[in-house]
Amino acid sequence: MPKNSFRPHWAFIIRVAKDKHALWESLSGSDRYWLMRASLEQSKENLASSRSRAEQSLHFARLQYNKICKNSSHPDLHIPYIQTLLSWPTPEYLTEVVGSLCKLLRMHEHCGARVLEILWQLAFKSRDELPAALKQEVLHTIWDRVDPGRDTEDTNDAVGGTRSLTPLLSGPTSFTQQRTFYVHDLAAALNGTIFDRRRMRSSSQSPAQRQLLDWAASVALELCPYSGSCEEFV
Repeated sequence: MPKNSFRPHWAFIIRVAKDKHALWESLSGSDRYWLMRASLEQSKENLASSRSRAEQSLHFARLQYNKICKNSSHPDLHIPYIQTLLSWPTPEYLTEVVGSLCKLLRMHEHCGARVLEILWQLAFKSRDELPAALKQEVLHTIWDRVDPGRDTEDTNDAVGGTRSLTPLLSGPTSFTQQRTFYVHDLAAALNGTIFDRRRMRSSSQSPAQRQLLDWAASVALELCPYSGSCEEFV
């Protein structure tokens, strides 16, 4: 079939929902999800012709989102709504975007590509586009990911300074299996410490891998000191 034979059916979804409502049938979570998606698409389409209609569609999408957002932490539920708010031509929804993103960062140990895409879009906004207070809120949430309650030994080590990888990178070690770590290993460890908390609790880590992750955590803590204002980072 030619590509032009395919067309979106968002209007049809809204019509079905209206019919169910007219018949006094309750909407399921799935109904509300697709109704939210349809309303978000309508808001985007209406932006070019009528700002008020676009706002109405967005408001209706928000009503559906608020009904179902507490029932699931799956990114597919949250990302379309957050992405629409982030792409809005005026900045009045940025506070809501940051709040929703921070909730996702707290809910998920592993942050997928779509969550990180929103994070980087916010991170690269200038101070004129995104107030420093909102960037600090994101940084504090990341801090909580890096340091969700580390034990006393780890915390003291991180506060005292960045852990050294010298025993791992050169010279004799006490480990039965020595391993050389490369730049990509360090980058992956730092990325995993912040965005994939599952790696920190893996029981299959070797002593060297454990020390590498501890080093990455200490570096991440130094990059985002919670006790400070984070002014220089925003």
